[in-house]
Amino acid sequence: MLISLAWLKELVPVAAPASEIGRRLTARGLTVDAVSAHGDDTVFDLDVPANRPDALGHLGVAREVGAAFGLPLTARPPAPTG
Repeated sequence: MLISLAWLKELVPVAAPASEIGRRLTARGLTVDAVSAHGDDTVFDLDVPANRPDALGHLGVAREVGAAFGLPLTARPPAPTG
């Protein structure tokens, strides 16, 4: 699964380099298979195990990054409903 570092940083205020984020995600069971540059962004290629459906999107991975670094999630404004 591909995860954008720019999107992660919108959800959790992490300032660590991509290599450290990848190392900590791998240590927590979300194996980082590759880290690549795409324009101005960095993209993680994650191997999400079957028992971690909570990490099948940017919000779940952001929660994991926040837990790994002791950082809170950034509040996002609700989407319009009407």
